[in-house]
Amino acid sequence: MSGCLQQDQAIKRRLVALHQPYPSLGLDRLYHLIRKELSCSRKRIHRFMNELHIFSLRKRAYKDAANSNQPHPVASPL
Repeated sequence: MSGCLQQDQAIKRRLVALHQPYPSLGLDRLYHLIRKELSCSRKRIHRFMNELHIFSLRKRAYKDAANSNQPHPVASPL
């Protein structure tokens, strides 16, 4: 394999290795972590993330549901 293909494989392995414990990391954070170890561009990381179907999993903020167990009936609209 050529040097470019070997580097591509190394970047992809590192992407998968970082995504498994930290699924909420997005493109920019992954890029900065990988950039410390391997030479690559943001565009290249983005392309590999799309190829590997790696997306950041965002946690939704907790929303308290409206209190449906109210002792009084809800007022009718005027």
